[in-house]
Amino acid sequence: MPSEFAVSLSVGTQELAPQVNKIIEICEQRDVSPIVILAGHLTLDPLGSGNAIQTAQQYPYGVVVPVLAEEGTFSMAYLKGWKTGAELAQNVISLDADGSHDPMQILEFIDALRTGSKAVLGSRNMPGSKNNYPLQRRIISGLGTMVASTILNPTGPRLTDFTSEFEGINSQTIKEMFHQTPANSWISATHGPYHLQNTELRMRLLQTGIQIDELPIEYGTNRIGKKLKMDYLFKALYGFTLLIKNNI
Repeated sequence: MPSEFAVSLSVGTQELAPQVNKIIEICEQRDVSPIVILAGHLTLDPLGSGNAIQTAQQYPYGVVVPVLAEEGTFSMAYLKGWKTGAELAQNVISLDADGSHDPMQILEFIDALRTGSKAVLGSRNMPGSKNNYPLQRRIISGLGTMVASTILNPTGPRLTDFTSEFEGINSQTIKEMFHQTPANSWISATHGPYHLQNTELRMRLLQTGIQIDELPIEYGTNRIGKKLKMDYLFKALYGFTLLIKNNI
């Protein structure tokens, strides 16, 4: 029988055991024994992938599972975390492992999924939310949400944040989403850049027709991100153009 919850962490070179321990401790407040997935990219980040493998070996078998992509962009690791989580648990919660998200808010995602939500998405633009990232990042996220809402979702349910991460989705919905659009067909996984996955995930969920709920989150809890460079922004614009071209 699958576990009730898996928690997928998008990993890099940071020390992972403290974050894993904290997540396990937090989930105990809801009587949840999560499967913790460490999603990395073996080809693009061998050091981080090795770190994920070594961390998993510190725990009993099956408690921490390294999931390592070998093809595509870094987003393929993120998507593989969702897919593996859906195979191992009834619900999957995904967040960054770098301190950008507050793991205490996992409890709010657990509560929402237990009360019937099929997809719960973090938002930095709702009452009660907080975005500690630099002004440039906040402006880009706001513009991204406005443009994505206008072009990719002109008539669908309004989302307050089309570019955020930190989500909880039940596994049936995840499987349906990937049945409609396999991971290797996602623009973010084939072209990038990494952050495009957040917009594409929301678009793919809207395409399934399920009801989407949002939760206010704090972003930049223990880490304040850097400004994005111009070449990255051009890559994001190109990826977004492909997303429009292939889905309009």
